[in-house]
Amino acid sequence: CGTRVEDAESGTPLMKLDDLKIATKVMLPAIVLALVAVACVGIGVWQQKKLEAAASNIVQQRAPAELEMARFNRRVATIGYAAYRTVANEGASDAAKQASQEIDDAFKSGNERLDAVVKADPSTAKDVAAYRNRFKKVYDSGRQGADLGLQDANEAGIMVMAVIDPDITALTKDVSDWTDKHTAETKAIIGKARAYAQMGIIITRVFGLV
Repeated sequence: CGTRVEDAESGTPLMKLDDLKIATKVMLPAIVLALVAVACVGIGVWQQKKLEAAASNIVQQRAPAELEMARFNRRVATIGYAAYRTVANEGASDAAKQASQEIDDAFKSGNERLDAVVKADPSTAKDVAAYRNRFKKVYDSGRQGADLGLQDANEAGIMVMAVIDPDITALTKDVSDWTDKHTAETKAIIGKARAYAQMGIIITRVFGLV
């Protein structure tokens, strides 16, 4: 048994750890360990949710949006190439007709790609709307030039295409820049998620040592 200590002023005995019952002494470390365990579990859950949110954002939104935007960019270039091919061939030839059809196919597919971008990442809606309007302008001019080529009015068709060449170049560049910026933001999100994970590991180890 431990010794009893009295208060210097009142003479009232002070309780020491040795005065506690055995059951209480056993429970104290158990309670402490339980609190530490709960803390470790809580940190693990918090860390897991952070990582899941980041992974979901990247896998379901950002990466698909970047992929679809890159595919859209190829459709923009396709319209220009197909229009020139239409003009370069005789209007009644199969090659001219095939190239002309590619313009319509690229326009349809390009709009589908833009729809997929917004579906994957709704925050891109404003940018996509601007690109869609510019894409329609490129298509209209490409379609006009190709139609002139199908009529063997090649000089007029080339003149129309020369006007939209800068539009195609500017649109493909802007879309490429957008994709690069979006990718950089995605990498930043990945870096932040890794930082959360490292911090969670460190905190968990500290509690483990405790």
